[in-house]
Amino acid sequence: VALAQIAFIRRCFAGASRLWSDAFAADRKLADDRRTQHAYNAACSAALAGCGQGKDDPPPDDAARVKLRHQAREWLQAELAAWSKVLESGSPEARNLVHQILQHWQGDPDLAGIREEAALAKLSQEEQKACRSLWTEVAALRAKARPGP
Repeated sequence: VALAQIAFIRRCFAGASRLWSDAFAADRKLADDRRTQHAYNAACSAALAGCGQGKDDPPPDDAARVKLRHQAREWLQAELAAWSKVLESGSPEARNLVHQILQHWQGDPDLAGIREEAALAKLSQEEQKACRSLWTEVAALRAKARPGP
């Protein structure tokens, strides 16, 4: 985890993604921790690397970038499912927390490459569809979590 965080800080996003994968393989509970949000941070690393950002040497090729973007969506889907379960608790605090978390996702520049229309236009039709589907789910859960009056 510490090495993944260091790689991210140094903008070696593909390397950070590999380190996150290794950490999750060694201890699945790391990805399930809502407080630390390791899986979300891993998804940000993968999204950035998958969109050609970073200082990895050598940089990931086209095929590797497709895999990284896919991995980012998988990690985000898992996070979305986990936050959905948090929301099911029904407490006002949970609603507020889930709403805030998903609002952050919708504006986080780390995820722009798999969220923003200009970036999506550069991807295959299949990837565009997968990304749009993810963000539709995010918006729906955020709306469901919207704190009441």
